[in-house]
Order: sequence, then C-alpha cells, then structure tokens
Amino acid sequence: MSRPGSELLRASARLTLPTVLAVGLGAVTAIVTARSLGPTGRGQLVLALTVVTISSVVLTLGLDTAARFALVRAETGVTAGAYLGASLILVVVETVVVAAVLVATGKWGDVQFSRDLVLLSSAFAAVFHSAAMLRGLLSAYGHLLVTACASAGGVVLTFVLVCGFALRDSGAVDVYLIAFGLGALLELVVLGAYGAARGLLRAPAFALSSWRTLVRLGIPALGIVGARTVVFRLDRYVVGVVMGAGAAGVYSIASTVSEALRFAPRILSEVVLHRVATRRGSTVAVEHARLVLLVVTAPILIVIAVFAPQIITLLVGPEFLDAVLPLRILLIGELAVVSFWVDLNHLAGMGRFGRASVMCLAVAAAVVALDLWLIPTLGLAGAAIASVAGYLGFAVAARAGKRSASREDEPDDRRVSGGPA
Repeated sequence: MSRPGSELLRASARLTLPTVLAVGLGAVTAIVTARSLGPTGRGQLVLALTVVTISSVVLTLGLDTAARFALVRAETGVTAGAYLGASLILVVVETVVVAAVLVATGKWGDVQFSRDLVLLSSAFAAVFHSAAMLRGLLSAYGHLLVTACASAGGVVLTFVLVCGFALRDSGAVDVYLIAFGLGALLELVVLGAYGAARGLLRAPAFALSSWRTLVRLGIPALGIVGARTVVFRLDRYVVGVVMGAGAAGVYSIASTVSEALRFAPRILSEVVLHRVATRRGSTVAVEHARLVLLVVTAPILIVIAVFAPQIITLLVGPEFLDAVLPLRILLIGELAVVSFWVDLNHLAGMGRFGRASVMCLAVAAAVVALDLWLIPTLGLAGAAIASVAGYLGFAVAARAGKRSASREDEPDDRRVSGGPA
C-alpha cells in the first residue's frame, strides 16, 4: 500500500517541468530586466506589474477560485457560460482601474509613468486577467498540465523577447512591458484554443442566479486569495511610493530570489485543490505531502541565506547588494508560505473559506499598517519584516480554518481513490 500523500506527490511531479520552466525563466527575466534597466527602470516595471497583479486578483472577486469548486459540483447549478460572462465584465472594469491607479501613483509618490506605459499596462491587465479566467475554467475540469504548459509557453515568449530587447540595449520600460503582454497573450490564445477544441468553452451568459452563487462562493475565497496577493505584492508598491523606483527595483530582486522555490507548493496546491474538490484526496494525504515539502525546502532556504551576497552579485551585479538584508529576512517566512499555500488550496477544494477568510483579511490589514509604518522608518528591511509577519499570520489562519473545516467534513474526507490529476 502506498503511503498517504504519495499519489498527490506523484501527480504533482507531472507538473514539475512546465512549472519549473515558468518560474525559472520568470526569475531569469527579472534578472535580465534588472541588468538592462537598472534599479530605477526595473522599479518602474515592477510597480506597473504589481498594480496589474493585485488588481487582477482583487477584481476577479474570487470567481476563478470559486469556479474550480462550483463547476465540478452539479448541485451549485453554475455553468461555464455564466462564469465566463461574469469574468468578462470584470476584465473591462480592471482596464479602467489599472490606468487610474497608475496615474494616482504618479501623483502620490516619487515615480512617474508615461502615458504610453499607463495605456500598455491597462492592455496587459486585460490580457492577464482573461488568461487567469481561462486557467480557472480549465483547472476546474482537471486540465492542470495544459494550464501549466500554457503558462510556461507565455513565460518562454516573454523571456525570448526580453533577451532580444536587452541585446539591442533597449532601456525603455514600455518595450519590456510589451514583452510581458505578448507572453500573456500567447497563454490566452493557447488556453482558448484548447478549451474550444475540448468543448469546454461556452458563449458568455447573462445568468444572475449563477453569478450570485459564484459571488457567494468567491467573496470568501477573495478574502484569502486577495489578502495573500496584497501581502505578497504590496510591499513592492509601498517601497516604490515611499522610497522611489530605484528602491523598488532593488527590493524586487530580494523578493524574486526569496520566491525561487515557490514553484513546489504552487504545483502541489494545484493538485490538492482539484483532488479535494472532486472528492479524491484526504486530509491525511495532504498533510503527509505538505510535511515532505517542508522538509525538502528548509535546507535549500538556509543555503540561499548564507550565500545571499554572492548570489545577488552574480545574478544582477553589486549595485543591487542592498537586497541582501531584506532577502535574508524574507527567507525566514518562506516555510510559512509553503504551509499556507497548500492549506489554502485544501480549503478551496472543500469550498470552505469562512473562518480562514476573516483571519487572512485581518492579517492583510495588519501587514498594510506595518508596511506604512516600517518602510518609512526601516526602509527595505522594514518591508521584509512586515511581509514575514504576514506570511506567518497566513500560515496560522489557514491551519485554523482547515482544522475547523476538516472536522465538519470528516465523512466525506474518508472517501479516497486514486487517478491522474
């Protein structure tokens, strides 16, 4: 008999290559843009990408996460067409919000965005959000490998374009943002073509009853996913507004290196969500897989912390050495991120976010306050301290939420079977 969690780990292994490719090339792309644009240009690019990322998550209203539960549970009555209809409305809203936030950022902080950069960021947001919408749809039906490969394909295209621009010594932030937009567009086209070929796409539908169900399920999910995104990304934004684009560029390198191993919990959590949502994964199996991941990750984080100065110098040059201290602080919280990510998707699979959602929102509010307090006083180290506090708070919130939900769902939890993801 296989050990509990071994099937989850095997299913996760199938997603390793495309996910590692996406994460690895994404990190290399960050390095290339840092070398080409310098701290200030890199900071402007990071701020634009951060605004798009945060707004994309918040303005999904949690529908992409809710769909992965609702679409595979017949009792919800939610259809793919209803999900797509609601999501497209939110895509339009996001394009306006991104432009407004970037314009306001230029007025609030010591950073300016050109009109072209604002318009390109809005266009990128529309494509990025649409791709996330289709990822949610295909993932709901178990096509995890396809979504991982499509994401990897988009990252590969972005990487190739960024390298081409770098070889031409392009120092324009707009040009590099176009590369990110074209990568997201490739992912969107691949996901759309695959979904259409498999008959998974439906004409967007105006269905108020289904929309109410999605929102009812999605808002608690948004409490967790939105709070996570704020804690994972807001520090870059506040650093840019308070300390300038150059500081944001330096801090983004610390964040990029500290997040290098997040592909592992990302892979496992995707499998956990689908298995639990389809009633093919148990709490015991998830706990075993989570423990294995924690044990493997810990020593690697220690090595990165010890050799942080050499790693930073090798990757992006000595002008980014101010990233060493915040990097070492951020690494402290990465084990908490591993635990939180797996537990979060376990909750998503059960469709039970209530308690954890409230706790995560409280954590996010505390982190926002810490960012606003610590960044002006402690600089980049303050941003890292605030983020680590958030990581630890999230881990506690997700564990508490999962324990509560698991106790209530024990009869369903014992029904386990194998099968590919």
